[in-house]
Amino acid sequence: MFYYFWTHIVYHLIKWFHPDNRKIIRILVWITTALLLVPQFYAFAKPESTRYCDQPLYEMLVVSIVLTFVMCGFTFLLTLMDPVPREVKIAFHVFGGVCFVTGLVHSAMVFSALECNIFAEVLYDWSLAVAVLIMICTVYFVILIPCWILDMICSDWILNRKEKTGICYEPEKCCPCLWHV
Repeated sequence: MFYYFWTHIVYHLIKWFHPDNRKIIRILVWITTALLLVPQFYAFAKPESTRYCDQPLYEMLVVSIVLTFVMCGFTFLLTLMDPVPREVKIAFHVFGGVCFVTGLVHSAMVFSALECNIFAEVLYDWSLAVAVLIMICTVYFVILIPCWILDMICSDWILNRKEKTGICYEPEKCCPCLWHV
């Protein structure tokens, strides 16, 4: 979920800036997003990362690198497009579903691979850090999903921007990244 969360937050961060002043923040976001690959390639390049581990953490690292590249692509697209086409939104939310399933699998593998800390320390430490980030981001979205569903069923009850009312109006006014793409 971290990959989906990062792109989601970056999308809303860019929207805080006036359209004429987004060039520098876009470049900073793209560089920061690309830098998220550095620790993954570091763990990938370490020879001890390929040592035997009960759980396939090395394979999950490869999956994570692929998801990070996809995240970089979505970050690039969502920071450039205004408005975002419906097809891109749908693809982004499908990516979120893939991230959710992958995150659950990744977390389960890490938490059941304690002995890997001895044989592949860098890989295990990286995997554990990502698992914690995944769990935090998953909790964030689990809290938001009921609001999104209620907003679809009972529109304007959760958030009505026109009349400036709804349960989530005040939090959304202060921090629109709490809402949706």
